[in-house]
Amino acid sequence: MKVSQFTDYALRVLIHVGSRPGERVSIAAVTDAYGVSRNHLNKVVRRLQEGGYLLTFRGRGGGVELALPADQLRIGVLVEDLENLQLVECFRADSRCPLTSRCILQTALEQARRAFLDALNRYTLADLLLHGSTLGPSLTASPRR
Repeated sequence: MKVSQFTDYALRVLIHVGSRPGERVSIAAVTDAYGVSRNHLNKVVRRLQEGGYLLTFRGRGGGVELALPADQLRIGVLVEDLENLQLVECFRADSRCPLTSRCILQTALEQARRAFLDALNRYTLADLLLHGSTLGPSLTASPRR
């Protein structure tokens, strides 16, 4: 399975913010750390805020903070929230596939999807931050191209 660039950036934002507990982090700081377009990160941050993952603050001293403790943010839940994991048409309620009622492919793909999410749900954002003492400085360095 492959996650979208949007989800990749969302994970990066959460790692960056999570590695700075108690701080408000500016979008500019995340943009500088990863070399990602500010416009794109604004969309990512807005989606993370709507999903209840980030708190956003406007104005002087503004920025973003985690909306919940890092050990409560399950990576699989986040990925499932951000990604369209309806792998084939028959996963949708409006499926018109004539094989849906007797095809084992839907079952096999659903088991694979579930295994993917279960594996990710073994990790929280806190697990990704265990090496925070070495992670933090690398997030302020110029991105490699």
